[in-house]
Amino acid sequence: MKKLIFGAAIALSALAASSAHAQTTTNDPAVAAPQTPQSTQATYDQQHQQRRMADQSVSDSKRAMREQENQTRDLKNQLKAQREQTKQQKEQLKMQREQAKDAHRQEDAAREQMKAQRHAEKEARKAQKAG
Repeated sequence: MKKLIFGAAIALSALAASSAHAQTTTNDPAVAAPQTPQSTQATYDQQHQQRRMADQSVSDSKRAMREQENQTRDLKNQLKAQREQTKQQKEQLKMQREQAKDAHRQEDAAREQMKAQRHAEKEARKAQKAG
């Protein structure tokens, strides 16, 4: 993208320079008029304006390229932050799953303890009736 923008700027400035040269020079001595100070000034002003336009085009292209690079950098940073956030969420989910598993194990252990206690109470009642 950078090469394309710089290439376009160079092509534009080359075109401007060659068109300015073509406007101010001729190979036919019969057509070439002697340049007066006013026409020389007008030619200079025209070339100066074309150079300024080419410089402005280069500046605009550089500014656009910098903005695009900044946007690219911002997007990369956003993606990096999103990946980090996703990683943290996955880790948090993993921890929550482990906590849920532990809660199930504790519930199962408590259920088994209740069964064992009921069984012991039942056996105690049987022993009391028999004894």
